[in-house]
Amino acid sequence: MIRFHNFAISEKGEVYGWGLNSFGQLGLGHDKNVDSPQLIPALTKLDIVEMAAGSFHSLALSRDGSVYSFGQGRDGQLGHDAEEEKPVFEPTQIKEFGPHNPVAQISCGSQYSTAITKDGKVFLYFFFFFFF
Repeated sequence: MIRFHNFAISEKGEVYGWGLNSFGQLGLGHDKNVDSPQLIPALTKLDIVEMAAGSFHSLALSRDGSVYSFGQGRDGQLGHDAEEEKPVFEPTQIKEFGPHNPVAQISCGSQYSTAITKDGKVFLYFFFFFFF
């Protein structure tokens, strides 16, 4: 369920975002809200196949299984080594994933993120990193 912001992927593979952007959760490089779909240039060449939106953060999944996160990460939901005190305005790759460990599906909750790898492992990101 997308509560505050939305994404659409065109037939050409272009990603568009709109809505609340107070923490950079649209990946546009700034924190201004937008009320109509805006192309997200940073995702253009990444061959994105799926998007997921939490309340104040987002995930993007590329065809090669890489995952990119952006927005508010103070609860660890961006999946980086440390909790992000400042918002991340540009899509940043989560190092654990990519062709070496491809992801098949992503999802976001209000303050957490999940990724399921192609070999069935589930990763959950919030406050601390957990592996199941």
